[in-house]
Amino acid sequence: EEERRGEAFSFETGMNVLPEGLEMCIKLMVPEEVSRVECAAKFAYDELGNEADPVGRRVPKGSDVVWEVELLSFEKPKQLGELPAGEALAEATRRKGKANVLFKAAKFAKARTKYEQVLKELKSAVDTGSLGEGEGDGDAVGEVVLSCKLNLAAC
Repeated sequence: EEERRGEAFSFETGMNVLPEGLEMCIKLMVPEEVSRVECAAKFAYDELGNEADPVGRRVPKGSDVVWEVELLSFEKPKQLGELPAGEALAEATRRKGKANVLFKAAKFAKARTKYEQVLKELKSAVDTGSLGEGEGDGDAVGEVVLSCKLNLAAC
């Protein structure tokens, strides 16, 4: 199907939005690159679930899939330590929320990766002094850390 031909599509990697094979290939692309991506069924819609995508609903289980993809651009997320304290805390909470979405969808390996990344970046931001010095920052950081660790244990 050519439902999205020529239409820009924005997504965040690691959020189980695209089939795994397609996302893996997109991560290797450079801006303005056009690629033909051929995926075996297990890396296409079989693992993602056909209901997750309007095109995927029409792909029979066990079918290999071919896409033509152009990467228009990408944004690399800033490290928490690069942000002002308030923004860093809000971003850490947002990223933890993304991990929670994956956890609730039973995508435990992906959720684990997200929780671990939040914890690693929070530790780095606290160690460098860019987070945790302001009024109440320490308590708020502690809450995010505790929540991530508890969820990580449940993964």
